[in-house]
Amino acid sequence: MAMFTSALKTVSATGLGLTMAFTPAVQVEPRVLVVGKPGPIASGYFKLGANKDPAGREISVNSRHLTLDGRPRFPVIGEFHFSRYPHEEWRESLVKMCDGGIRVVSTYVFWNHHEEIEGEWDWEGRKNLRCFLETCRDVGLMAVVRIGPWCNGEARFGGFGLDREKPKVVTAGALVVLRSGLRGVIGPKLHQMCGLQSPV
Repeated sequence: MAMFTSALKTVSATGLGLTMAFTPAVQVEPRVLVVGKPGPIASGYFKLGANKDPAGREISVNSRHLTLDGRPRFPVIGEFHFSRYPHEEWRESLVKMCDGGIRVVSTYVFWNHHEEIEGEWDWEGRKNLRCFLETCRDVGLMAVVRIGPWCNGEARFGGFGLDREKPKVVTAGALVVLRSGLRGVIGPKLHQMCGLQSPV
């Protein structure tokens, strides 16, 4: 067996010629990869907090896979930023995602979409998180809600809610203070926008 190594084009008075050189194939020693039997599944090391939904379904993780109600799951996840899309078209798009094999939809809550002016929250129309999550549920999709405040989805200032009328500079120090105070802010905000019995 020979291996083609080069081709040189030459032009002569009689037309186009092609010169080729061949070298023998290089013999390669086969390599063997030995895979041992996997060890026992480890669990309980990753603290999820409250990992049951109101219907009693439990999501967990171990050293090999995610589990839903104790059964192994390999989630196929798609991204959908609800506040960037007309709410009238959510259902059609989510059905297409489901038809394409996606079983979990992930979305950001961009704070700068919901609080364009400090203290004025907007959860209507394309910004209605509760309606989006209910639509996900209705078409058979689970949802992962990334509530921020930092969003890595090509959002201005990382999605922070900055007042257009009174812009602020977000510094590293401000991020640390903001992050440390989030626990008392996020829960009430989620309840405010979705209600206590929400699918969040």
